[in-house]
Amino acid sequence: MRLFGYCWIGFIFVLLIGCTTREGVSPTHDEGMGAIWVGIRNEQLTGTIFLDHATTHLETPDTLHLTTGNHVIHLFVPGYRTEPESLVIHVESGQIKEIWFDVFPTPSGKLQLDTQPSAADVWIDGLEFGQTPLTLEGVREGHHVLRFRHLFYQEKIVSIYIGPRKDFQLSPNLQPLNPRKQVLVEHFSNTDCAPCPSADATVENVISALDSIPVSQIAYHTNFPSPHDPFYLVAQSDVQCRIDFYQVMATPTVFVDGKALSFFDFIELETHLRQSILQQAQKDSLACLIDAYFHGPSSAPQLKFGVLALQGIPHARLWCAVVSAYVHYDQPPGTNGQQDFFAVFRGFLTGKNGIALQLAQGENFQDHLIFRPKPDWSPPLQIILFVQNDQTHRVLQSCQVKVP
Repeated sequence: MRLFGYCWIGFIFVLLIGCTTREGVSPTHDEGMGAIWVGIRNEQLTGTIFLDHATTHLETPDTLHLTTGNHVIHLFVPGYRTEPESLVIHVESGQIKEIWFDVFPTPSGKLQLDTQPSAADVWIDGLEFGQTPLTLEGVREGHHVLRFRHLFYQEKIVSIYIGPRKDFQLSPNLQPLNPRKQVLVEHFSNTDCAPCPSADATVENVISALDSIPVSQIAYHTNFPSPHDPFYLVAQSDVQCRIDFYQVMATPTVFVDGKALSFFDFIELETHLRQSILQQAQKDSLACLIDAYFHGPSSAPQLKFGVLALQGIPHARLWCAVVSAYVHYDQPPGTNGQQDFFAVFRGFLTGKNGIALQLAQGENFQDHLIFRPKPDWSPPLQIILFVQNDQTHRVLQSCQVKVP
């Protein structure tokens, strides 16, 4: 029998997981799919097609099979500028739209890029061109902004100028990320739980006040005291796995890095939560580093993520949670009157079992997945990744990424 009320608090660490994606475009029209044919009026030239700010690795003329909705098309034609510079096209189900670009010669140079380490993702003026090493002929004369990103390394942004008929070479050394503990706060709530609005507000206020400390937050909604909590109903299986893992018997309940907090009133909750977050953040010894970022077309962004073991990691699991940063109801969805909700859990991208990890010191795990949000996931969305020891429940590290 579930005990209703507020009693203890604990924290869990959430990880990110991925699945292999396949390059290419579906050759058939599925329901909800349309197509765009892209060409250049001068048939003697070809250009690389960019979809939603990322290269498709396809050249004109070619057809893109796309989901319905608005998409942005760019072309890169070496030694030429395009008119228009880009086109926003509305794709309709079962229809093929034909678009043309005009091109005109422009002064240009050659751009050769590499990084240490190599295989960094490269953006030029906001368009993702691929990975280093990368050589581009016919980059238009003028100023350009380059961005480099590699797992476990700091983002690098460089402004350059390319002169006409000049070669420009750049090979920056990427700096490793500075290992820093990011604390994970997990709390369990329900829209019919009378003390939960005050507990939720206390958790949010403490985390906001500690703005210099990196903290990830996940709010799970249970099926008790009410089984009709709307946030529980859309993520039942994934929420239940966390309830069972922690053996949660009451709401509100709070965990910090997998350890339950005890409190008898909200003043005590505020004090214990702040102390626990500060204590966890000041730990000198880190077990691992988690890194993640989005790349690829904005219409179907890919989440690239990884775990680097700074110590041996046995019996651990990586989780990747989706949360809505803020949700507001004009009318309270439950009997406790709460209308504003923070860090609402939407589900695990890794599935309810997460990804099993066993890494020796210095080893790393990397993967990626295509992120497809569900219609009922209210933006702004965030991805919370965490690694947790299956046996001790200790959260080793967490990471937070905004969904573009």
